[in-house]
Amino acid sequence: MDVWFLRGTGHGSQVDDIRYVWARGDRVRIIAGPHAGMTGILDCRMPPQPPAVMAPGYRVKLDSSKLVTVGWEEVKRVNPTPSP
Repeated sequence: MDVWFLRGTGHGSQVDDIRYVWARGDRVRIIAGPHAGMTGILDCRMPPQPPAVMAPGYRVKLDSSKLVTVGWEEVKRVNPTPSP
C-alpha cells in the first residue's frame, strides 16, 4: 500500500510519498544492493518511474564521487560525529 500526504495549500500543492525519510545533503550508508556498505551524501529523491519500472528511491553521491540510484529502503542515515 502506498502512503501519501499533501504538502502546501491551494494551487501548487504537492503530494509527497512519506517513505522518503531523508533529505538532500544527509549522510547515508547503503545497506542493501550492489553498493551495500558504501557511504555518501543524498543528492535527490527519485520518484517512481512509469510504467513502474523502478521503485521510489534516492540518488546518492558516494564518497568515491560516483553517483548511484538506490531504493528508498536501501539507505540508513549515518549519525554525524559530535563536535568536541
